[in-house]
Amino acid sequence: MDRNLFESLNVPVDDDDDEGLSDEADMSDGEEWLPQDRDAVTRSNSDSSDSDDTDSAPVYTSMEPVVLDTQPSVSENESEHLTAASTLVEPSTCSPTTVLGKDKETAWSTHPFPEARTPSKNIVKLPKNRTPFTQHVLSPTDAFLLYINNKMIDDVVEFTNREGRRVKQTAWRDTDAIEMKAFIGCLVHIGAMRQSGSSLEFIFSAIEGNALVKASFSLKRFSNLLNHLRFDDKSTRTVRREKDSFAPIRDLWDSFHGNLAKFYSPGQSITVDEQLVPFRGRCKFIQYIPSKPDKYGIKIFWACDAETNYPLRGIPYLGRVTTSHQPRDRSVSVGASTVTSLTQDFHGSGRNVTCDNFFTDLNLAESLAKKKLTLVGTVKRNKTFLPKDFQEKKALELDASNFLFRQDTTLVSYQSKRNKNVILMSTMHNKPEVSENNGKPEIVLAYNKTKGGVDAMDQMAHAFTVKRKTKRWPLAHPFSVPAVDHELASPKLPGVHVLRLET
Repeated sequence: MDRNLFESLNVPVDDDDDEGLSDEADMSDGEEWLPQDRDAVTRSNSDSSDSDDTDSAPVYTSMEPVVLDTQPSVSENESEHLTAASTLVEPSTCSPTTVLGKDKETAWSTHPFPEARTPSKNIVKLPKNRTPFTQHVLSPTDAFLLYINNKMIDDVVEFTNREGRRVKQTAWRDTDAIEMKAFIGCLVHIGAMRQSGSSLEFIFSAIEGNALVKASFSLKRFSNLLNHLRFDDKSTRTVRREKDSFAPIRDLWDSFHGNLAKFYSPGQSITVDEQLVPFRGRCKFIQYIPSKPDKYGIKIFWACDAETNYPLRGIPYLGRVTTSHQPRDRSVSVGASTVTSLTQDFHGSGRNVTCDNFFTDLNLAESLAKKKLTLVGTVKRNKTFLPKDFQEKKALELDASNFLFRQDTTLVSYQSKRNKNVILMSTMHNKPEVSENNGKPEIVLAYNKTKGGVDAMDQMAHAFTVKRKTKRWPLAHPFSVPAVDHELASPKLPGVHVLRLET
């Protein structure tokens, strides 16, 4: 999502990042068009001129929406174009400014609905980034231990010692919490120095080696800890793996993600997107995404703070059946259920969720609205709740915008380039506002501003990864994200001063 918005949307629908998920992701449901909705649209049509006159924002101006009309007063060419491009309700049964989606059920109005006051969904009450749990954090080490705490380290020590005794028997020397903290610290330091791709022989070499790591461990001891590092009880793994493919790291993962939102309060907008953790070893849920730099890896869905890029919650994608160790409701798309799960800690907060076209759906938008969350996202062109006029690639004027409205939802089709338009949906915006500076709709500007939280976090995790070359997928990404959390959260904690290394 750090690429240009409109270049990324020029990719064919069947060739996006979400390979293998299109069946669920393309699910779209309409809702029944009731008589009271028809009356509401008729009233809004009569009040539209008043609502347009009251819009006097200094930056954005209210643009007259395109009215799809079949009356003889329209010119012959224009009438022919509008009739061919839109599905209109018969004038005898409904207002001529009402447009149906391709599903023949979802109704849209060409005029915005009038508002008497600021909607409650746009009122956000935000606490500070700090939470009461961080009051006694005085050092970067304390900040890191918020996420990988002593209980988690004790478990890793126990399981590592079991594996060491099983493999090396009496030759194994037990580790403890102090040594394990030093070992993890060395891994993070190696990542910060961008030496994760270097061999252990180079890191421990006499001339060019890493002085801090050499002062802490011998090459043999460091290698032994790395080879026997375990995060679960191997004796019960087979039984647990029958129900959960993520069993080798599930307990550590759940404990870590329980701490993410506990120690940090995000800003007004949350970004939902995917991360591909690079891995080419044996793994039953490995993904191939040709548009990603690494192409092969483990897909993880993330919710991040759009402003600071702080990761709030992650869900590994384990296949179509489920994205967690709990069964998934098959009546809901993967994208919708993922967004609902990722944002569950923030329901009722009034925040906004920004996501791409894999997640965005009308049912999801309505579901989040009930939980007092707004949604801004791009929409796949094949969604059946879209009118035919929006599904086709129209040749409008450059920077032209076409709006459609429901009671709490706004659609916009923006012509970014010739023969190339992009469709976005928002429950945060209710008016056809367009920037005076560049002619872009406010919905597009809001999306561009808040879409990059997960991508920025992923770039940091790649740049300072602690991952070593391994054939075991549980070691592919164990401490990279905690290191990013520590880096992002430390400057916001009282008394913590982070020393940055020049590399």
